Amino acid sequence: SRVEGMSDINVTLPDGSVRALPGGAAVRDVAAAISPGLAKAALAGIIDAERAYNFASVVLRGDGDIAFRAAWDLLF
Repeated sequence: SRVEGMSDINVTLPDGSVRALPGGAAVRDVAAAISPGLAKAALAGIIDAERAYNFASVVLRGDGDIAFRAAWDLLF
């Protein structure tokens, strides 16, 4: 979801690929852009090495790195 006045952002995934999203996108929006399954399974997003626990509402403010943690990550 775009926030008025915010520029588009680019997020870099752990595999080095880059996703472009509208400014004001939430971490959950990135997960959904990758896979609906990831959006459902993800427990946390890690933005520039800082964990976002309530990641559904965390808005990305600019370009950066992003990774996700899901329940299956806790099994290993």
